[in-house]
Amino acid sequence: PLGRIRSVKIGDYSFIGSGTILMPGCEIGKGCIIAAGTVVRGRVPDFSIYAGSPGTVIGDSREYLRKQLGEEAERFLAPLK
Repeated sequence: PLGRIRSVKIGDYSFIGSGTILMPGCEIGKGCIIAAGTVVRGRVPDFSIYAGSPGTVIGDSREYLRKQLGEEAERFLAPLK
């Protein structure tokens, strides 16, 4: 037997890079950025930038948007509040 099948949960407005492996039962919060090739297991907090194998939090997606877009970032972040 293959064991229990567990669902994967992905929060609103999250981006998952190509080649990412989502392990059974993992939960990705809202507004996350998951880097390409990351292995995700367990829970990823809201607004995390997550990368690696095994994956770890390496930053905050809100801060990344603010650095990249300046004042325009708030327009993109408003639906996530």
